[in-house]
Amino acid sequence: MQLRYLTSLLSARNAIVKVTALAWSPNRRLAAVTLDRIVYLFDENGELKDKFFTKSADPKGSKMYIATDMVFSPDSTKLAIAQSDEIIFVYNLGIQWGERKSICNKFQQRLPIVNLIWPCQHQHELLFGLTDGKVKVGQLRTNQATTIYAHGGGSPVCGLACSLDGASCIVSHLDGSIYRLFTIPILISSFQIYNGANCSFTNQLTLWEDIGDIQIDDLYTISTLAWKPDGSQLAVGGLCGNVDIFDAYLHKELYQGKFEFTYVTKSRVIVKQLFSGTCIVIYSQYGWEILKINIYHNQYLIAHTLETLLMGNLESCKLSEVSWHGSGHEKFLMNNPSICMIHNVGELSLVEYGCDEVLGMCRTEHLSPFLISLRLNDHPLKAPNNSMPKENKKIAYLIDLQTIQILDLSSGVTTGTLNHDYKIDWLELNPIANYLLFRNEIQQLHLFNVITKECTTLLSFCTYVQWVPHSDVVVAQNQRSLFVWYNIKMPELATIFPLKGDIEGIERVEGRTEVIVDEGGNVVRYVLDEALIEFGSALDTFDYDHAIAILEPLQLTPEIEAMWKQEKEAGQIKNVEGDVLGAITLFLKGGLPWLAADCVNNNSSYVLKVALPIFKRLALYFEATKQYTEAENFFIRANLANEAVEMHIHVNKWEAAHKVATCFLSDLEVRAIYLQQAKDLDTHGHYKDAEKLYIKAQEHDLAIDMYRKAHLFNHMIRLIANHRQDLLFETHIHLAQQLESEGSLWDAEQHYLVVQDWKNVVKMYSANGLWEDAMRVAKMFGGINGSKEVELKYAMFLEDEGRFKDAEDIFIKVGKTREAIDMYIHQHDWVAALRVAELCDPGVMSDVQVAQAQFLMKKNEPTKAETLFINAKMPDPGMMVYEEKQQNDAIRIVENFLPSKALNVRCDHETSFMQSQNGGHDTMESLMARGQTLEHNQNYTEAIDLYLQLDSSLILKVDKLQQVWGMAVNLAKEFVLDRLSEVISTVAKRLTNVGLFEDAAKLYEDINALKEAAKLYMQAGQWDKARQISANFGPPFQQFMALKVLTITVYVLAPYTLGFEVHELVNMGNVNEALELYVKQDNWQKVDFYIHTCTFFHIVEWKGAL
Repeated sequence: MQLRYLTSLLSARNAIVKVTALAWSPNRRLAAVTLDRIVYLFDENGELKDKFFTKSADPKGSKMYIATDMVFSPDSTKLAIAQSDEIIFVYNLGIQWGERKSICNKFQQRLPIVNLIWPCQHQHELLFGLTDGKVKVGQLRTNQATTIYAHGGGSPVCGLACSLDGASCIVSHLDGSIYRLFTIPILISSFQIYNGANCSFTNQLTLWEDIGDIQIDDLYTISTLAWKPDGSQLAVGGLCGNVDIFDAYLHKELYQGKFEFTYVTKSRVIVKQLFSGTCIVIYSQYGWEILKINIYHNQYLIAHTLETLLMGNLESCKLSEVSWHGSGHEKFLMNNPSICMIHNVGELSLVEYGCDEVLGMCRTEHLSPFLISLRLNDHPLKAPNNSMPKENKKIAYLIDLQTIQILDLSSGVTTGTLNHDYKIDWLELNPIANYLLFRNEIQQLHLFNVITKECTTLLSFCTYVQWVPHSDVVVAQNQRSLFVWYNIKMPELATIFPLKGDIEGIERVEGRTEVIVDEGGNVVRYVLDEALIEFGSALDTFDYDHAIAILEPLQLTPEIEAMWKQEKEAGQIKNVEGDVLGAITLFLKGGLPWLAADCVNNNSSYVLKVALPIFKRLALYFEATKQYTEAENFFIRANLANEAVEMHIHVNKWEAAHKVATCFLSDLEVRAIYLQQAKDLDTHGHYKDAEKLYIKAQEHDLAIDMYRKAHLFNHMIRLIANHRQDLLFETHIHLAQQLESEGSLWDAEQHYLVVQDWKNVVKMYSANGLWEDAMRVAKMFGGINGSKEVELKYAMFLEDEGRFKDAEDIFIKVGKTREAIDMYIHQHDWVAALRVAELCDPGVMSDVQVAQAQFLMKKNEPTKAETLFINAKMPDPGMMVYEEKQQNDAIRIVENFLPSKALNVRCDHETSFMQSQNGGHDTMESLMARGQTLEHNQNYTEAIDLYLQLDSSLILKVDKLQQVWGMAVNLAKEFVLDRLSEVISTVAKRLTNVGLFEDAAKLYEDINALKEAAKLYMQAGQWDKARQISANFGPPFQQFMALKVLTITVYVLAPYTLGFEVHELVNMGNVNEALELYVKQDNWQKVDFYIHTCTFFHIVEWKGAL
């Protein structure tokens, strides 16, 4: 510690005029009092500014008293002086020099007062010690003194000292004891005084440390000492009336040539700005040594200790100390005069200057001042009805470049989150923090209502935007236009000015707001309507008195002055004259409904007769100004209870709405209002409030449908579960399908699983390529089998994607080795196919070789293909390699490896040769050769079909055709008996077509088709054979055969055959036939004879002929 003489405030006299007391005020004034009972007042620079005489306890008594002690009040406006005549006077000095001084309190005691202290946290209580060992508290409000502590042995108090925070004090007594007291009378500890000439306390070592004696020449006897509040100076009073000032510090240092740091102690530093001379004291209230100090922007300071972080604003002189264990790489954001922002490891900590705790924390990596907006009671929320203002501390920041979050720092609650489609390059809250302006990378300006969560686009191509300071007015530029929104609640109403330049900024000074525009060398100022700015702010903060006071500046506009002020005066005149209705009308026309309301309330009996429209207008006014109780009153008085209900619903005052509805409306009217308001709330997105109304109106389905349309499915399900339980399963399925179609797969999964439909979940994820999710669900709900099925589909998907090795692993895992092999075969990856076959299924290696051989065969590499076919022990396909072009090689293969098929091959080759000779078409020889091959291979059915294919188009000779068809018949007789009847019928019909009736009849006889055979014999003229066959049948068929033979004979042969006896036909009963023959023979005599002798039945038609 260094103690250096600085100056003398009072010089020593050549007499004993002892300085009896010294006192420093918190604002650095110094008071000194001497034996002559005069109080001297000095400013912080040591200049004598004032002095006054003290007063005795008894104005008429003796003046033989001294001032034993002095102390300033915590606000530096009062000075308490303890005197030896057993009294304490409290003088009111004021905050400025020269103010009138007065005694505001006094405490008379019966014993001399020794010491006096005034705890900094107790503006209306001071403590003093007496010679009887008691410590009392003097209450300034009551002028009463109360004992809070008394020494057990009555040892006089010889010293009092208060802690810096005013929470405790220490008392020393003449017997050497020291006691520590809190501001409530609780004894904490006692200890013996340390007899050191000079000492200091080290927090880290928790003990008093003697730092040695300091010898000062020519100082003489010291009568009193007083430390300056910041500890940087020591005032010393002497026996001869001298008051000397000494600098006291550990060391000093300069910072950037602009500041001086004076280390009074290790934990207390005075920071002085050299340019202005202003000082601020920073200290660790926990006693930690200050290790490092930095100053930013010549205004903000940061100091580090081992355990804490100190920060302060040099202009506002507000300091904070918070516990801190950082990374050592903290970044400090010093662009707000009210708060310090500390960024450390992705976390932003906020400390309000003057508060010793972290106000709030948030996570962000976007630290640009254009991307963080803080509002700390910038525009205090003055509540209605003059209640206490609310804390309004909020921050808006970026979670990422497209997401804004708004945090209430007072409660720690997130009040709004906004997701945007583009990157955001600027944002700012309004002073009340209920609106947020932000601009994106494509220069679109948007407004976000923090309360309603509505987002509105204000402007495109926005190059400048800013809130007017301390208001809700927005100024923005779009190309060559200036936009001003005086009422941000109505963004569609903007005042527009043409511009010739670019906006540079906004100035608002002494009731005048100007937009500064740079027009290329000229600076033009556009004046805004200050009345509109102030009026809107007053309404937003419920400060209606101020809103009325704002009318005064409107005198600048004659039209507004005439409309408002003139109507007001006229209304007041009519009210005085007793024309109440006229006054109310004028007040309403003049936009002064509050005065109209006063008239109504003061003259209710008169107004009731004619005031229903007036009541309505007053109700609407109070509703607009958010005075809802008054608005309700006038709505009801206007017989508009339904509008009162609607008003309460709009502002979410449900209980008030319900109360009015039940008291003044019918059930039907209440239900109609609820439904109408619910639909309106639904339309504007206020779903929770709309639900309440739907439920009150017993319209659960409308509430459910509302949430369905809004895609708020959780709320929809909640209502269905409560009110439509029977539709719950169906709803989950429907929602799952809808969400799946919209791509919200995770949400769809939840709904599917609620109803245990896990298979559709698997199907959904599989269809969208989310195989891990599909397998997760399948394994969880379908077990091993379900999991394998999904894995198999996944393997097929990997195959389609070309990830063959991954697909192979899964195929093998689920036991589908053949699919893996086929996959590689399809890809012509023969090495991989053989590897998998050899590893997992050696039995299919031949299939791989055959497939590869067929591939080589298509590439016209028959030699390689032949080797593979033979290695696969499948020479038959190997033989096919040569069938078309290299017949000798084919024959060679078949003779070596398939001797049983040698004949077939040769026949096939011969057939091919014959076809080649006929232009590639089948010939009789080629077909016959093929048929022989089929017979040799015992393919008799195919051989029969082949022989039956032969017809006159291929074989012109009938006998050759008959021979081939006969081969088909013989094969059927010998090998294919079940086709014999069909083959013979086919051949017989073909023989009949070429006139070979008798041969056809013989075939029919082979299959015992005698009737067909008899008919063919008759066609062939073989009558005897026909009669022989007919003998095997009954009389009807025999008679038929006889008649048929006779008819043929009569009609065909008789005219040409001599000696035929026609009368035999008559004997057989065939009269008509006989008559026809007689007619042909021109034997009319016989005709006439038989006509007259035979029955009518036989001759009826002949009579007609005659």
